[in-house]
Amino acid sequence: MFHERSGLLTARRRVRALALALAVPWLLVAAAGAAWAGGPRSAPPTLESLLADFREVPGVSARFREERRIALLRKPLVSSGRVYFAPPDRLARHVEEPRRSTALIEGGALRFGADGTSRSLDLETNPAVRGFVDGFRLLLAGDLEGLRRLYDVRLAPPAEAREAWAIVLRPSDAPLRAAIESIELRGRALTLLELSVRETNGDETRMEFSEVRSDRRFTDAELAELFRLPGS
Repeated sequence: MFHERSGLLTARRRVRALALALAVPWLLVAAAGAAWAGGPRSAPPTLESLLADFREVPGVSARFREERRIALLRKPLVSSGRVYFAPPDRLARHVEEPRRSTALIEGGALRFGADGTSRSLDLETNPAVRGFVDGFRLLLAGDLEGLRRLYDVRLAPPAEAREAWAIVLRPSDAPLRAAIESIELRGRALTLLELSVRETNGDETRMEFSEVRSDRRFTDAELAELFRLPGS
C-alpha cells in the first residue's frame, strides 16, 4: 500500500510540474491560432473552428506572466518570461523572473535547466506525464477525436459577452485525473485572455500573455539558440 501511494504521489508531482511547464504555451499557441484565422467573428467560434485555427499556426513567440496560488502560502508565486513554439512539437519556455530557468519539449523528451544544472524526463516511461503531453500535441494538431480520448472537452461562451468563449478540459484519464481537476482557456473574439490550471489539491495557476506573434518562422540560427538549455 505504501509503495502504491508513493507511486501515485510521484505521478501527481510529475504531472503538476509538466502542467506548469506547458500551460502558458498552450495558452499562447491557442491565442496565435485564433489571431491567425483572419477577420473578426460576430459570434462565438465553435470548438471545431478553433481547432482548425490551431492547425494553421506556423510558429509562436510571446511574453507571459504567471501566478501560482498555493494553499499553504499567503502570497502567490509570480514568474514571467517568454515562450516559443515551432511545429510540430518543439516548445521552449524561458523564465526570466524571479529566477532564470528553461523547460524544453521535443519529441519524446522533457528537459529542465536552472542554475547551471539540468535534468531530463523520458515521456515513454511516464504514462501520466505522457498523457498530458499527448493532450497538448493533439490540441495543436486540431485532433478533436484524439483529444476527447484523454479529456472531456467543452466550449462554453460566458454569459457576460457574446464574443467571449472558454475551452474547458477535464481529464478522463485516471493518472491525469488524480492530479489535474481542469484546464480552462478564456478569450474574447480573436483574443485569448488567460489560462488557468486547477489541481485536485486546490492549488491554481493562472497565466496572462502579451506581445504574441503568431507568424514566427524561425531561422536555423533561432532554432539553435531558442530551443536549447542554457550552457548546452
